[in-house]
Amino acid sequence: MLTPMRISEDPTPEQEQELDFYVSVMDGPKFGLLLGPYEKHAETKTDVERGRRLANEADPWAAFYGFGTASLPRGTSARVAFS
Repeated sequence: MLTPMRISEDPTPEQEQELDFYVSVMDGPKFGLLLGPYEKHAETKTDVERGRRLANEADPWAAFYGFGTASLPRGTSARVAFS
């Protein structure tokens, strides 16, 4: 199950060991993963702006999207838009 996280929400050390983190995007009801996986939530937060820039380069409407972070259980296969 994909778990969106507020950019200010930091997982506990125990949670961080069990999760992979991603830069995420929301467009109304649509949700996707842009970058990842990352082992640390702090690393993911630093790449949110890069994800926003890449999305804006790919789609001018991305200026209206929401960006943040999400997590999945460690090792879960997930498709990301950018590498």
